[in-house]
Amino acid sequence: MKKTIGYVIVGAGLIGLPNLAVSALTLEIKTDRTTLAIEDNGPQDLSPQSEQIFYRGVVDKVSASPFEINLQVQAVTADGGYHLKVTSGADGGITNLGLAAPIQIAFRSGSVNLTAPVKIDLTYQGEWSDVTDGRQQIQITRHQWRLTDGQALVKQHNFDAVTSLGKTVPFSQNLTFQSTHNLPQVNSALRLALGAGDALTIQTLDMTVQGQANQINWLVVALGLVLATLLSFLWLRKRAARA
Repeated sequence: MKKTIGYVIVGAGLIGLPNLAVSALTLEIKTDRTTLAIEDNGPQDLSPQSEQIFYRGVVDKVSASPFEINLQVQAVTADGGYHLKVTSGADGGITNLGLAAPIQIAFRSGSVNLTAPVKIDLTYQGEWSDVTDGRQQIQITRHQWRLTDGQALVKQHNFDAVTSLGKTVPFSQNLTFQSTHNLPQVNSALRLALGAGDALTIQTLDMTVQGQANQINWLVVALGLVLATLLSFLWLRKRAARA
């Protein structure tokens, strides 16, 4: 049985201890016809662990463009940082079983409240293939990654479109950038347009978002300890002199 989701705050303001929170992780799959939200600990989540989602199923079964989804998502949230890791399941990741169509795969955090400046590192590796089209033609007209704070766009990156008659087309990308805005949430998404029979295998999508809260808090703690030690030393020295 999974643990109950909630928020745990270890508090801290005066002494600068970090806050820890359990992420309200959600995997959202959106097509032209359907929006499906899989919540951590929800009935469609096959993972027995909290802060992890494993979803396997077919979206838009009766449409001309059903998508087979097989994804594993993990998230860890702590004061000052957020880490998201996405991989395909053993039998593939995102597969278009019908005609060419768009799809969006979004990964939504709970409240994280990361303090600017925020550094974002993304490592994204995977492979395109064609699983149903006899011509083995891969036609990817959109491959975009977006990051928002829950409302406003923080960063958007367009990967290369793919047109190939090969069986597989691998890709690998590393991105690093900074945001000068606080992030109350970390919501990222892959926006894709896949040709008939095209499939995306995600070997790893690894995103680390690091704010300044921990560094500032622990700096305050360190300065406070130094000051307290200095005052204690001066007090003991003065007392010894009087004796």
